[in-house]
Amino acid sequence: MLIKICVLTIWIFIYSSLSLGQDNRFHSVTVRVNGAVEFVIRDALGKRSGFDPKLNQRYDEINESYGVFSIDSEDPNVEPPESVNEFMTQNPVDGRYSLSLYGTKLSEYRLSIVISRALDEGTDFIFKGVMDSAATVQYEFEYSSVSGTPFTATKVVSSSTLRQDLDNSFKLNLLGGREFYKELNHRLDKFEKELTKKDSSKARHELEKFWKNIDEVFQKEKKKEKNEEKEDKKFVTDDAYQIFQEDVQALLNQLPLKEKGEKDDEDDH
Repeated sequence: MLIKICVLTIWIFIYSSLSLGQDNRFHSVTVRVNGAVEFVIRDALGKRSGFDPKLNQRYDEINESYGVFSIDSEDPNVEPPESVNEFMTQNPVDGRYSLSLYGTKLSEYRLSIVISRALDEGTDFIFKGVMDSAATVQYEFEYSSVSGTPFTATKVVSSSTLRQDLDNSFKLNLLGGREFYKELNHRLDKFEKELTKKDSSKARHELEKFWKNIDEVFQKEKKKEKNEEKEDKKFVTDDAYQIFQEDVQALLNQLPLKEKGEKDDEDDH
């Protein structure tokens, strides 16, 4: 009888260990960026991985992780492929992660953040953006090993982020023409002026006008023939539309709803 109990105990231990090991195989965080972008990821413990071109500093502090950075052509006579940076850890700690993207030249980028804790519990967040050299964009996401807890990932947006995206979209011909670009910059000037005055109602109003201008041009362009000339005419591409929609919504979420003309308290942020 004692032998049977011991054997049963051993099988329970083995089964539990295999089950735990199987679950752990799906605990992972993967970050992949296509484009002329370097990045540094910081986990909830403050450990970092990646490359900061501003400081010329590489980090490899996150345990059980790997990174592939700056994949370029080694042959000067061959056009280099699109740069790809990738990071993965199969032992993520719970909590908030920050991701700093650094532009190395004027470029579009595609960011994928894949978070998983089980075979059937994973999420792939996709972001598109535009970067110039010496520019920085911030993202944040949450990891939790607790089943059922929602995963989140967001872009950290300020008024300067929105203006940076506007400038780069125009340079990359994702938005045009020149008068339309000037009009949007003027609207951002008014938005930032109201922010300085801490009038959230008027700031929201100017931001909504900014978005309305973009949306109207985008919807109008969608109705036109695909081969119609766009030279020096107003247009917004699908990628630019997605970028501005994301930026504007993030900024609107930061603005408290107040009566028209009512100012925020001096200690509000």
